[in-house]
Amino acid sequence: MPEFKDEAPQQSSFSEAVTNNVRVEVESEHVPQRVTTNALPLNGQWLFHYTVRITNEGDETVQLISRH
Repeated sequence: MPEFKDEAPQQSSFSEAVTNNVRVEVESEHVPQRVTTNALPLNGQWLFHYTVRITNEGDETVQLISRH
């Protein structure tokens, strides 16, 4: 089981990757003002907002079939 710290996570983070001419950009943002009784930092639970952008940079049509 992972060990959680009681300190707040980083406020935001950005990642991107390009595979087969498809760019995936993900930004995550910690949302401290939306903490509820079911997601308390004392329990090692944090609320995040994610923005995902997928861009086809190639000439061929692509289709998102699954995600994880």
